[in-house]
Amino acid sequence: MNLTQEGVQEFKVFRYQFDAQYGKALGAVVSVVTGSGANDVRGSEFYFGRDDSLNARNAFAPTKPPFDEQRLGLLVRGPLIRNRSHLFGASESDHLDTVRVVALSASQTRI
Repeated sequence: MNLTQEGVQEFKVFRYQFDAQYGKALGAVVSVVTGSGANDVRGSEFYFGRDDSLNARNAFAPTKPPFDEQRLGLLVRGPLIRNRSHLFGASESDHLDTVRVVALSASQTRI
């Protein structure tokens, strides 16, 4: 399950010994609590951007490879019915434009 950073209120990591309610987990269990609504409308937003113009050329590469990233996020909380029912929503979007080099072994290139 993917959760946004803005939507997480608290998390706990249980290592070694934990209750039977967590099933047959062997290594560790991570428990995540999301945020909740509120009686007044609140929210937050964030933007992280990295542009191609900030990249440096690798000493061994003839050209500068493209790498461009934009990450947007939004969190909204508020009342549907005051003191009774609340709204909580979080969203995150990530756009990544990059080049990946894939090397195949000689046995995979045969037709």
